[in-house]
Amino acid sequence: MRMFDLLTSGAIFAGRRGWGVVAALGLGFGVILALGGSWARWVYLLFLLFPALEDARTGYVSDGWPLVLSVCGALLMISRGVFLLCLLTGVGMGALYGLLYLISKRSLGLADVFLAAASSFWLLPMYGLLSLWLTSLAALLWCAFLLLRGRLGRRTEIRFVPFLAIGGALAYGVQETVGMAFLLASLGLSSL
Repeated sequence: MRMFDLLTSGAIFAGRRGWGVVAALGLGFGVILALGGSWARWVYLLFLLFPALEDARTGYVSDGWPLVLSVCGALLMISRGVFLLCLLTGVGMGALYGLLYLISKRSLGLADVFLAAASSFWLLPMYGLLSLWLTSLAALLWCAFLLLRGRLGRRTEIRFVPFLAIGGALAYGVQETVGMAFLLASLGLSSL
């Protein structure tokens, strides 16, 4: 099996090796942080890309992806000293998506809830809200596209994790560029 297929089919977390893969990815991320952390933003994008591709291909997301995202996000935010704020974001987004899951079980999967909460561990509260808005906007634009093409019906399945990845990646990009500069300036710091 090719590496790309392994990463996007869910097979990477299957069986006993699943926890080893989670541990190896977390350890690798810890090494990246110890070496300076400038690659952290690319790791986040990869950890969003692979579950999005897996969901698009198979219709489900392995449990390992939210776990890896949570652990690595917690490590990064502990190293930056904003862990409690990001924990608040993750719990809040998990509660919001969990409520949506309970209200309408057929429209949102439990993996979507876990992945939304896990990806929010990387975001400060206002960027968690931006992620929610961008995710919703991306899904709405996709539905409008399908509607205009006559392919949107009552039974049309729309995979949601790719939209979570888009919203999360864009919000994280804004946080890391514009947002962190404002946060640091308000705290009187020059850099993290």
